[in-house]
Amino acid sequence: MARHRGKAADIHGACTAAVARLVQWTENSRSNQQFECTPHLPVDLRIRPL
Repeated sequence: MARHRGKAADIHGACTAAVARLVQWTENSRSNQQFECTPHLPVDLRIRPL
């Protein structure tokens, strides 16, 4: 998200629910910061854990 600031997309609290809060957090390469993003419908992205 903001690589120049050392921030990454992170699932808040390593939540495993189908709907979880996505936040910026210090990069740590843990599993809650590893995603696959694919286009979904005309304007959305589907974000899934790796």
